[in-house]
Amino acid sequence: MDNFIFVKKLILEGTHGVFDHEKEKPQKFELSLKIFLEPFPNQDNLEETVDYTSLIQEIEHAFLKKTYSLIETLSEEIAFHLLLTYPIIKQVDLEIHKTNMRLNHNYEAIGVAVSRKRNVSFIAIGGNLGDREINLNKSIDMIKLDPFITVLKASHLIETKPFGVDENQPLYLNGVLKINTFYTPEKLLYKLQTIENLLGRIRKEKGDPRTIDIDILTYNDLIMNKPELILPHPRIKERAFVLEPWASIESDFIHPVLRKSIGDLKKYLERTL
Repeated sequence: MDNFIFVKKLILEGTHGVFDHEKEKPQKFELSLKIFLEPFPNQDNLEETVDYTSLIQEIEHAFLKKTYSLIETLSEEIAFHLLLTYPIIKQVDLEIHKTNMRLNHNYEAIGVAVSRKRNVSFIAIGGNLGDREINLNKSIDMIKLDPFITVLKASHLIETKPFGVDENQPLYLNGVLKINTFYTPEKLLYKLQTIENLLGRIRKEKGDPRTIDIDILTYNDLIMNKPELILPHPRIKERAFVLEPWASIESDFIHPVLRKSIGDLKKYLERTL
């Protein structure tokens, strides 16, 4: 059973809503939250948890700092604010509703429930045009600037021959990052592709040389297959330029589909080359 801190039926007043009268006259909102910590404290030590008074103050701050038309947006902002404020929090489950909402139906309450958490993702970076090291380091710096992404580990960069493309291309420089992110896989993909575009990535033919290439390798243990994104990346096991730097930062990570560690996949590939 998961352990969590809870806040139940916190009443706050604010001017959130679609209609003008909702934005002009404060209304009462009721919030309930579950706060999951990583790790959950096992010692009688305040530094291993969150101060409850501070927690309530941060909830109030996020609730009041801006007026929102939708409580869906408000609930997300509160959840993300708590995750950004307290690194020890791994997940926030939040419910919110107006206490005085009246429609012509019989019900106790109507509102919004959201669950937001820190997601662990491994991403590959590489490129073979221009100043490769500068381009890769710029991509890392741009990723770090995003408040919804935290770079936990960065591998060394390795130089490799082109693989699966024209062998006459320039040599590649490659690396792997471990990140925390609040983004969904699709939103993370969009953010990384935006960074590629800003760094001069031109998409013409598949396998063309590129200034920068950023791929999502895994996202938690998620398995998905969509036209725009397949997880885990389908060619991890055959790419030494991914496995070598990845193993240098987390060799014991278990591939969600193959159920083998990155270190073991690297060793197997080395034996078969």
